[in-house]
Amino acid sequence: MSAFIPLTYPFMDPKTAAKINIEQDPLQQGTIDAQNLIREWGGENTFSFKHPDYYNELKAMHARVMAERLARWQALGGMVGEDEFKFFEGEVQSSS
Repeated sequence: MSAFIPLTYPFMDPKTAAKINIEQDPLQQGTIDAQNLIREWGGENTFSFKHPDYYNELKAMHARVMAERLARWQALGGMVGEDEFKFFEGEVQSSS
């Protein structure tokens, strides 16, 4: 990663490029609190992701959100090309 980033500098806005610092350790620099960084990366957090514990809840949440968005889109007339922000945010006012 540290070899790739400098190659992208010519394509970046100079203000953005100036904000990137890949040479220093974020823990020593104070950018990241050690309690928020997992132990494998030098932090103190012992969080362990267990797929079965989270997947079913995530799947149900996704199904609920998609059903809500579909219902909003249908309330707008179900036309392709409708402004997506209208059904993402729940605003049901068709522009057509």
